[in-house]
Amino acid sequence: MTELAFFRINITGVVQSVGFRPFIQKLAAKLEIMGYVRNLASAGVEIVIKSTNNEVDEFVNRIKEDKPELAIILKSNVIEVDSDEIDPGYLEGQFKIIPSKKDKEDKSGFSALPPDVAICDDCIEDMGSDPRLNYSFTSCTNCGPRYTAIYELPYDRPQTAFRDFPLCETCNAEYTDISDRRLHAQTTCCTECGPIFTMYEKNEDSWESRSSFKWEEVNNGLARGEIFVIMGIGGSHIVSDALNTDKIQFLRENKRKKTDKPFAVMMQNIETIRKYCITTKKDEKLLTSVRRPILILPIREDFMDEFEFISPGLLTLGVMLPYTGMHYNLFDKKLKASTEVLLMTSANELGVPMPITQETITADSSIFQFADKIMIHNRKIAQRVDDSVIRSHGDNHLLIRRSRGYVPQPLYLQSLENHGDMISLGAEENNTGAIMKNGWVVPSQHIGHIQNYECLSFLQSSLDHLVDLFNLDPKYLILDLHPDFLNRKLIPNYLDLKTIEVQHHLAHVASLALDNNMEHSEPIMAWALDGYGYGTDGQAWGGELIYLNNGDWNRVASTSSLGYDGADVNAKYPGRMLLKYMIAGDLPVREVFTDDKLAYYFKHASREFDVINRSTENRLTTTSVARLLDSVSALLKVSNIRSYRGEPAIKLEDMALRYNHRIKFDDDYLDSFIVNDSMPKIDTITIFSEIYENYKNNTSPIKIAYLTHELLGSSMARLGMILAEDFDLNKLGLTGGVAFNKLITQSMQNYLKDNDLELLLHNHISPGDAGISAGQLNYAGMVMDKQ
Repeated sequence: MTELAFFRINITGVVQSVGFRPFIQKLAAKLEIMGYVRNLASAGVEIVIKSTNNEVDEFVNRIKEDKPELAIILKSNVIEVDSDEIDPGYLEGQFKIIPSKKDKEDKSGFSALPPDVAICDDCIEDMGSDPRLNYSFTSCTNCGPRYTAIYELPYDRPQTAFRDFPLCETCNAEYTDISDRRLHAQTTCCTECGPIFTMYEKNEDSWESRSSFKWEEVNNGLARGEIFVIMGIGGSHIVSDALNTDKIQFLRENKRKKTDKPFAVMMQNIETIRKYCITTKKDEKLLTSVRRPILILPIREDFMDEFEFISPGLLTLGVMLPYTGMHYNLFDKKLKASTEVLLMTSANELGVPMPITQETITADSSIFQFADKIMIHNRKIAQRVDDSVIRSHGDNHLLIRRSRGYVPQPLYLQSLENHGDMISLGAEENNTGAIMKNGWVVPSQHIGHIQNYECLSFLQSSLDHLVDLFNLDPKYLILDLHPDFLNRKLIPNYLDLKTIEVQHHLAHVASLALDNNMEHSEPIMAWALDGYGYGTDGQAWGGELIYLNNGDWNRVASTSSLGYDGADVNAKYPGRMLLKYMIAGDLPVREVFTDDKLAYYFKHASREFDVINRSTENRLTTTSVARLLDSVSALLKVSNIRSYRGEPAIKLEDMALRYNHRIKFDDDYLDSFIVNDSMPKIDTITIFSEIYENYKNNTSPIKIAYLTHELLGSSMARLGMILAEDFDLNKLGLTGGVAFNKLITQSMQNYLKDNDLELLLHNHISPGDAGISAGQLNYAGMVMDKQ
């Protein structure tokens, strides 16, 4: 008879809050193995069994093969232990789930957590009958809130926002039933014991609560054109009938004053999305995945007018599918739902985080101004998390905003494994923070533009949560090089940490390397193209070709330098950059800037024009590719003011996408835009002059818009290819906010493919400033490699 022994199995990865312990208990019962499983404070799982060597091998193999859908096993370690190292009381009878180990003194381990995931089909079916009839908070071990509900590890109900809701007899029976899919489901609840919604209606100058309501009332209200603010799992949304153009126009005038920033919508099902938008199979797979992001898709031509005020001036629409029980109630025809498309956009004021409590939602004066009713539940939101936003980009999907459905999913790089724990503060616009432990980089959720106390406080609380959640012992604080970024005001909170500064575009390239799992010994060359980043010379960079290898880096090429006095005002009013390009190209300024057009281009009309036109020297200069795109947008009268980030360039690209032909340039023509000074440059001033020549010759605006993108992309691919070959590289990267531009990306891809080179793009991290925090950590690791 084979002798029995005791074995401890430690597993790390995404193994908490995914139904892993119930899975282990069921598997052990099936294999007739005695023992126990418990969560660890490090986010890992410990299993102790009494078995033979052969049985433990089979057990571990079955764990890896049959693990829960949301689980990811990174490492498993099996050791034989003496009986005095375990509690023998737990080894009697059936295999057990025992209380978690809460020792947080050991800070050496790392294991990940899953993000919030969409409600599963089984739970949707459960909403058709008691005890979860139309219950908005229905979930199980396979679905529902995770990151937005977790206060601390290990993942047990007392450590989540559901600790305020003791299980009723029915739910507790499911929770303890080894055959039930809600076995040890920490967020499970029902109409008897779980969170509830309260409706608030206007009563003169305040909100009056009403806890007794039916979802039919909400859906009837939406059908009548009422505007709701509804609290969700990670924030709050404005909800209205998206096809009621009068109401959407009202919101545009009262909620998004002075901005054309697009709203997001939620559609009933994938068939509805196909009806209104053009999708690919890859798009539909992402839309219906457990992540359920907002995906930016082309609108079908027949429905452009329906979304005129949802997505002003654009051919695209940000759309998502329902991801909670509450959303399914809003579309349930049995509950009088009468629309297949709902406005579902964040309820925050521009520039501040979403309100997430009853107190902040009801106290928000702007919400009182436009909303008819609000719906607030009593489940606390542990972490504010916006909807993720992704752009469909041909064969690729690019993350614009990485939040719900993605955070706190980490990225791993072996080169980072043996460095001390780190925190990074990211950029100033589209900010995220990030942490690094044992080679794992965990970016925070979307924070926003760090321009006020509210956003700064949000960044701090998000980082504090990640540090506590993953049991960090930080040694380094990583910062952008810019001396005046507001997030530097957090430095006094980290005085014990060593600081490392990382240049903005270098962080972009390091982020691209991390995103493509490139170890530090593998060199990368990439264009970092955006609106602004503080350069090592104190100037405003934005069109840089950077070579990075083992922590050593060089700015090997750039774009033309142009006067930039006025700084951010130039980004808000693209007519200023148009004038600067015309002056730099010695073009006839007054042919464009006639007296009757000055008020269109400038906030202060003739006075502002005269100051710029007579300026002979600029203390500040820029190489920004985004500002060139803005200039052409102003020239073609596509956009004369930036009311949201990237607007002039986004609308210019939208115009260019209407051009249905590909124009291919020969190399001699492209070489005419390359200047070989001490550092090679793309002559963007000459490119603009070429664009202006087409404008002067009455070339159609659509074709000019297309030529702008094709010429920029092809010339950058041409110079990048020449320099990549000098460094013996067969790949060229593209990062920065301009990487969201589909036409420039495709132009570069096409040119490089024709010349047997590959364009390296982002996959899991945003190419924009939201990816800076991850890149800062990666480059800081390279610096430590050299110490």
